Amino acid sequence: DGGAELVKALGDADPAVRKAAAYALSSCLTEENRPVLVQATRDSQGEVRASAVVTLSLYNDKQAAQRLGEILAGDADESVRALAASGLGMNQSPEAIVALMENAEKNPSLTTRRRAMKYAMARFGLRFLREVDPLSSDWAGMVENLKSQKPIRDAYAACNAPLQRRPQDMPVNPDHGAK
Repeated sequence: DGGAELVKALGDADPAVRKAAAYALSSCLTEENRPVLVQATRDSQGEVRASAVVTLSLYNDKQAAQRLGEILAGDADESVRALAASGLGMNQSPEAIVALMENAEKNPSLTTRRRAMKYAMARFGLRFLREVDPLSSDWAGMVENLKSQKPIRDAYAACNAPLQRRPQDMPVNPDHGAK
């Protein structure tokens, strides 16, 4: 039935049912089911959002990347953001690259910054160094180095997104290290 019963189950009062339905929709990746999955990524329960993110990640396209980028930038649950970063790491659209880069540079969560950088670098076969502080000039240098790479520039251009470069003499975080 194209997942109609699963779509219906996403509206169930029991979060366990909604979570299972979101996972099960991975077997019915249709355009008709996408909007209900996107809505499920806004569920009040983190477990439901997490399963919806996992399934939405399977779409591997612009629309999925855009929503995953929003989730990575702002979901309250770190584990949901982690799943969104993973989904963006697998997504081949330019929007996925832009979302990873923007979060690696600007996300308020240092854990999310690290995770976004890990997946952005992995897209280009680069190894991520966890010990680099996301508030350091070394981190800013890694971000700027990636932004100078043609595939990153091309992704920003394809999304009509401004590729803002940080002037070399601008501090990464003027309060970093202040007591």
